[in-house]
Amino acid sequence: MKKGLIIALVMTMLTGLFGCGKKYRIDYLNCKTMFDRPKESCRAGSKVTLKMYPVMDETNEVYLDGEALMCQGQKGEFLIYEFTMPKHNVTIEVKGHNISGVDEMILYDYYYQVAGTEMKQPYYEIVVWDKHGELELQEYVDGGTKEEKVNVCHPSRELISDINAVIEEYDMDNWDKLENYECLDGVAESFRYYKNGSYVRVDINKLPENGERGLNAIRNTLRKHMD
Repeated sequence: MKKGLIIALVMTMLTGLFGCGKKYRIDYLNCKTMFDRPKESCRAGSKVTLKMYPVMDETNEVYLDGEALMCQGQKGEFLIYEFTMPKHNVTIEVKGHNISGVDEMILYDYYYQVAGTEMKQPYYEIVVWDKHGELELQEYVDGGTKEEKVNVCHPSRELISDINAVIEEYDMDNWDKLENYECLDGVAESFRYYKNGSYVRVDINKLPENGERGLNAIRNTLRKHMD
């Protein structure tokens, strides 16, 4: 009798122990590329931190299973959202609201910053707007510092075909589907472009073999069209 009771108690303890270790899936509804290295699964009771890249012409709301998450503030270049993983699979959704008007939107956004240093480094950024059919290119030099300088010009729409040629040459549409990829440490470098009604984002966290050359080609092509 005692032996049976002991076995029952041990089985109950083991069930509880291993049950707590079960991982549940995190599904992203067309928004996975909006987060930095998002987790795809997590154990129940664990804290999940979502680091979202801000969208310059939009405000965004993040939803967990249909319930809005409160932003915990900004850390570096990321907006931070947190939640505790429940004992079931969850869905993350992002709803964006354009704040610049339907006739103005960002087409391209290239960003570069040295990372991993004790002191915050200035960033370099090129943003291309489509404003009422006219392109406006904004170049940020020494961004985030007192010496920040913004250069503005209005390139021809030939820029669009040239950038699309680079995107196609390096197959950037499919970078997020890579199974074997490289990461470039020491810098934060990314390129975001608008395509088929939504934004595609590629960065140094998921690079094909020629990915670094592809990002360099994007930067050089954008700079070529500056006045």
